[in-house]
Amino acid sequence: MSNEGRIARSWRLTRAAWGVVRTDRALLILATLSGLLSVASIALIFLLGGLFHNGRFSEGHFALVALILAYPLMFVSVFLNTAIAAAAAARLHLTSLTRVSTVPRRG
Repeated sequence: MSNEGRIARSWRLTRAAWGVVRTDRALLILATLSGLLSVASIALIFLLGGLFHNGRFSEGHFALVALILAYPLMFVSVFLNTAIAAAAAARLHLTSLTRVSTVPRRG
C-alpha cells in the first residue's frame, strides 16, 4: 500500500466530512462552541491555579484547582462531543436533529 493511496483516502474523507459540516450548521456551531469552551477551561484552570500571579505560583494549589475543575469541565466536553456525534449521525441518516426530536415523548 503506497503513501499516495493513504493520502488520497484521507483527503477524500476530509472533503466528505467538510461537506457534511457545510450542509449542517449545527455541527459547525457545536464544534466551535466545544473548542472555545476548551480554551476557556484551560485558561480558567491556569488563572485560578495561580499561574498568572507573579511569584505566587504553587504546584500544590494548581493541582488542587485542576482536580476540582476536572469533573465539571469533562462533563461539558463529553456533552458537547456527544451532541456533535448525534448531529453528525442524524445528518448522515438524512434527518435533521432538532430540539423536538431529541426530547423523548411521555406516555
